[in-house]
Amino acid sequence: MTEQPALFSVLGAVRVKAGGRVVEIAAPRQRALLALLLLKANRTVSTSALIDGIWGEGPPQHPESALQIVVCRLRHALGPFSSRVVRDAVGYQIELGPDELDLTRAQAHGVEARRAMEAGDARAAATAFDAALACWAGDPLADLVIFPFYDGLVRGLQEIQLDLVESRNAAYLRCGRHHELLPDIDNWIAANPWRERLRAHQMVALYRSGRQIEALAAYEDLRRLLLTDFGVDPCEDVQQLHRRILRRDPTLLGVPVTIS
Repeated sequence: MTEQPALFSVLGAVRVKAGGRVVEIAAPRQRALLALLLLKANRTVSTSALIDGIWGEGPPQHPESALQIVVCRLRHALGPFSSRVVRDAVGYQIELGPDELDLTRAQAHGVEARRAMEAGDARAAATAFDAALACWAGDPLADLVIFPFYDGLVRGLQEIQLDLVESRNAAYLRCGRHHELLPDIDNWIAANPWRERLRAHQMVALYRSGRQIEALAAYEDLRRLLLTDFGVDPCEDVQQLHRRILRRDPTLLGVPVTIS
């Protein structure tokens, strides 16, 4: 019998869908194992790395045997996809096709978007960046907060998302969609208040919307925060953008803005 197409997710709760239905993986350790394998899809994850990720500093008395039990139960839960979990001399891997993991799809859309930006097609880039961000279904690995690997892996996934957001913002600004940024960007800044590219995009979007005073206030808020928390000023690119807004530089209304 031909295997149904599968969709594996880590950009939200860890889950598997087949034929539009969720494959039930109820046990947290099984989902944790699945997440660790999915984030290294088609590559071997060592037995020791899996044990550390699942149990941290409190492994069971016989950790390799315990891991084998979790693997066996995960395979059983995966049903028709059990053969995707493969063992070799070093550890385990999960075999996926190129479109079966949400993270892989997001990264592929990101590559497409950056190529469009390099080719000067900001509209196509914005569409592709939107498609990449649509792969997120909430906080990544949202149901695995209790596991030792959570903080480190989630930071990496959040950085990928933030980079896509900032690149999407740049594409929107290039094709005159600054009004569409403003409702969304405040939430990103609230969660990432020191992120200078986000602040710069907010300043440009406000200025192009005829809100110069608010754009200058956004800069001052960033400057105070950086001085208070780190004892530094904003980077030179942001300072230069601030000076251009102060003097009402008319070229700022149409020239793409690059913040490194």
